[in-house]
Amino acid sequence: MTHRIQEAFTELHQVTKEKSLFAGKKNEWICKLNPTEMGMIGEKLVSDVLGGAITRERAIGYNVIVGEKLIEVKMSRISLSNGFPRLSWGQIRPKDKYTHICFVAVYPEDVRAFLVPRNEININNLSFSHGTESEFKMYTVQTRKINELFPWMAIHEIL
Repeated sequence: MTHRIQEAFTELHQVTKEKSLFAGKKNEWICKLNPTEMGMIGEKLVSDVLGGAITRERAIGYNVIVGEKLIEVKMSRISLSNGFPRLSWGQIRPKDKYTHICFVAVYPEDVRAFLVPRNEININNLSFSHGTESEFKMYTVQTRKINELFPWMAIHEIL
């Protein structure tokens, strides 16, 4: 016997799925990955495109090495927040030893990447997310302008 509550719950799932930005689109598969898997995909993507090597040590503060560049890879896929699309890259640690951050933005039908030198990322313009001591503070970059992005980011797009 199906209860009314189960029927209502199933209906909500179908509504959410139908409204998903990625449903039936080329990059829908990324939505099925957990954050760790998504991060590994980002590292592999950046390594393949830029010709670098993925590091296996998680505590060093970067994921990919390309020549002298120590690259921290940050992945974001478009998500909905209060019904509006947004991109959000989290866990940006100013004390880590990266020389660049590669911000990867996954759209339903496209992917964009921005290799931004560390000295062009102004932490004062980012959102503080959490952490107490200075070496553990983390920041987030987020925007609802999912196509325009930030000028400091856009000029470093990998084409």
